Amino acid sequence: EAGEYFAFDVPQFARDGAMTGAQRGTAMHRFMEVCDFESAKADAAAERDRLVAEKLLTPEQGEVLDTEALAKFFKSEVYSRIAKSPRVMREQKFTVFVPASFVNPELGDAAKDEKVLVQGVIDCAFFENGKTVVLDYKTDRVSEAGQLAGLYHRQLEVYKIAAEECFGNDVSELLLYSFALGEEVKL
Repeated sequence: EAGEYFAFDVPQFARDGAMTGAQRGTAMHRFMEVCDFESAKADAAAERDRLVAEKLLTPEQGEVLDTEALAKFFKSEVYSRIAKSPRVMREQKFTVFVPASFVNPELGDAAKDEKVLVQGVIDCAFFENGKTVVLDYKTDRVSEAGQLAGLYHRQLEVYKIAAEECFGNDVSELLLYSFALGEEVKL
């Protein structure tokens, strides 16, 4: 009957005891959304425990978090850049219009200039040298970082349009961070 997890919780009848890959990815994203970065850098497992205790993560989400992968992120060069930034935004929601041909390059000439409404969420954006850097976290199990660039290039291009519109300045870099590989990918 408790309502604190209503937005995250899977009904008891639908549980089989194991989280799906998508649910584990959602748990990692949720951690990155609500954690205190400095606390997570000092001790990712302790920060996970705090978030579970404060009901910002469910116990099930806490159990599946890869705290070693999280600790590696907080030791990365991209995190060092985030820590130095004067402004960091997490989970920035956006709604933008983009050309239909941008979403589907195979559209014919008649439809290519039509506008399509796109909604999304930028995982992390931070300012550096007066420009915005867009960072998207990925939990996909891939063998090398180049695979992610191929899979998510269009998504990050939409994020660039959205970030420039939302923040009013140029985007200098589009980055992916792979928790599975422990490395960043520059697009």
